[in-house]
Amino acid sequence: METIGWSAGVRDLSLWRSAFFLLMTPFLFLLIWSGSLAAQEVARLPFFLDTASFQALGDTGKSYVELYILLSSKSLKFQEEGGEHKAYLEVKGSIQDSEGEEKWSKQWHKEILVSTAEGLERGSSILDIAGFILEPDFYTLRVDLKDELSGDTGSVTGKLDVLAFPLDTLFISEVELALDIKASQEEGDFVKNGIRVLPNPARIYGPKAPVLYFYVEIYGLLLGAGLDSTYTIQQKVLTLSGDPVKEYEPKDKRKPGRTCVEVGGINVLGLAPDTYIFRIRVRDNASGGELYSQRWFRVTSPTGEISSAPPVSIVLTPEEAEHQHNLIKYVATKQELDAYKELNLEGKARFLEDFWSSRDPNLGTPHNEFLQEHLRRWDYASRQFSQFELNDGWKSDQGRVYIIYGPPDDIERHPSDVSSVAWESWNYYSLEGGIQFIFADLGGFDNFVLLHSNARNEFHDRGWRQKIHRTPYAP
Repeated sequence: METIGWSAGVRDLSLWRSAFFLLMTPFLFLLIWSGSLAAQEVARLPFFLDTASFQALGDTGKSYVELYILLSSKSLKFQEEGGEHKAYLEVKGSIQDSEGEEKWSKQWHKEILVSTAEGLERGSSILDIAGFILEPDFYTLRVDLKDELSGDTGSVTGKLDVLAFPLDTLFISEVELALDIKASQEEGDFVKNGIRVLPNPARIYGPKAPVLYFYVEIYGLLLGAGLDSTYTIQQKVLTLSGDPVKEYEPKDKRKPGRTCVEVGGINVLGLAPDTYIFRIRVRDNASGGELYSQRWFRVTSPTGEISSAPPVSIVLTPEEAEHQHNLIKYVATKQELDAYKELNLEGKARFLEDFWSSRDPNLGTPHNEFLQEHLRRWDYASRQFSQFELNDGWKSDQGRVYIIYGPPDDIERHPSDVSSVAWESWNYYSLEGGIQFIFADLGGFDNFVLLHSNARNEFHDRGWRQKIHRTPYAP
């Protein structure tokens, strides 16, 4: 592993940047799976799409989002021009906020060049990257590709939940999974903070990509005379249900400043073909704050296949069993939770396999889409709504609602003023004929509690407006 200090001002914060990178190696994956961000529409031009969010430079309160595209040159039609082979690609991208307002859109064209017939036959992986600034919010992202010679098209649409990065407390960016990472003195669209990072939007590893490389940024490390000058990093590989598969030794590292970059790689060839979670945890040894960030990834066999069989059972520790209870708490019935509590550790492990398998919406796919979406919501809620650097946002009212119902269709935010505390209205138009959740920061510590909802089996209080006003409410 290598830790590299991050100096402010390195990252290019233009509203849009884009470039293709052609990997002149055989295309990495024998099978085309659905995109990492969302299920891809049926199309003749398949591609992978992924994103990662980082803290924007300066005290802006905004986030810097990178978008990654990966496709195979064999999906494109090439024509010979002057002894070289060229393909032409049209790319369209757009982002809408939770209210349907378009926040960004762009159309651009790319020329892909392969110099030899052998290279054309062998095939290559084509990478594209783009970066832009967004306010923390819930968005919808759509990317469309068109082969301008064949007319083939492909499209991916999905939810883009952009994290809010606090300015003065410990926080960690989303994990960017990569195909390769190297130190670089040159400038380029794949270079940030002196490191060239070639992303892996497919998140697929195996014999042709045996090393999972990762890049994360750490913010808000505590510095000062007499304070511990180190932080601790640890990586883990987990099953989708959170069982540990491989744990790496924690490493203490000296802080290069209040912010730093952590990069490294793990060899995945010892892992059975399946879908896993890569988790990186950071602890500030001065403040005691501890957080983690994680991403799911897939390991294929030499044939490119992913096992559809459940992962090998792992005996749970009491701590892991408690974590699993918390993980299923909002999606299990009372009877299931009561049954889980009565089981021994071995019984709990079998229960969890059956629990998640029974909720798999499509047994014909190699992964459990319900579990993947649940873990995505859990991870976002744990980080976005946490208090005091504890990754405990899942316990909050907003975290619980997000995990159960997903990102709202619309959010009305009302900052505090002389007459009322800060409050928010989360609206879900397609659920139960339209439901609403009212949250308020009653204590003034950015802890929004649920005051009212019209959803079934949720807390209901018609007098919620009286609680947000600093003066007696007069209808």
